[in-house]
Amino acid sequence: MVVNHARDAAGAEEKVAVITATGGRAISAQADVADEHAAAACSIGCGRRRRSR
Repeated sequence: MVVNHARDAAGAEEKVAVITATGGRAISAQADVADEHAAAACSIGCGRRRRSR
């Protein structure tokens, strides 16, 4: 799971902590998903982060 945030990194990390504490897998990522290029870059970066874990 990817928890996206535009500005609230701490809030996203709190959500990641809840997900992982209950046995899930999650990462947080900062991106403005209203921007097509930023969303695409986030998707590529998240895929790389997921494979490296």
